[in-house]
Amino acid sequence: MRILKRHLLLFGFSLTVLMLGLVSHANASTLFSNYTTSFNTAIAQTFMGGNSDYSYQALGESFSLTTSAAMTNLQIALGVNTGSGNVNVSLFDGQPTSPSATSLASSTIYYSSQSAIEFQSINFNANLNANQNYWIVVDPGTSSIWGLWGETDNTNKTGVSVYSNNTWTTYNYYVQGAFAINGSQIQSQNTPEPGVLATLMSMGMAGGGMFLRRLRKA
Repeated sequence: MRILKRHLLLFGFSLTVLMLGLVSHANASTLFSNYTTSFNTAIAQTFMGGNSDYSYQALGESFSLTTSAAMTNLQIALGVNTGSGNVNVSLFDGQPTSPSATSLASSTIYYSSQSAIEFQSINFNANLNANQNYWIVVDPGTSSIWGLWGETDNTNKTGVSVYSNNTWTTYNYYVQGAFAINGSQIQSQNTPEPGVLATLMSMGMAGGGMFLRRLRKA
């Protein structure tokens, strides 16, 4: 009998812990988006390899969140004008005008030939802090690539930098390339709302108590 009671109480406690874990992460959603409905199909910013008839150039677009979050996915509007090979997409933290030196997450997209601009979905797993500057950086992984990053349709011209000649330069006259950050907001696990905590505790203990009452009546 005592062993059974312990198991039932453990069940109630486990249910409470499980529910608390669930409230620490909100449902996955769009955390940040710099476009209204899509990208501008006629205009794009360019990133280029050294043998694409132009000097090497990478592009960076900055963003920040008002709430800490777990990023799981990036949507980004990319295409290729000429060339073939890899295009590297990376996430960095950094300053308002430039990324840091070490990436937090990265992925590679392979283009076999010219490709129209379209949204690419990339799985990125990284914890993002509130009010921190972050950067999405796109660079040609192959010297022949002349790549395109479709401009956002809301004409946002802030947080754009170009990497060329080993230097990041702010280009406030460039419109940002369209992208969206997806994931889940992170809430404090140490200080849940009192009402939420009380409800979860009640649910967990009530489950164990109900089974105990039924057992005594049997």
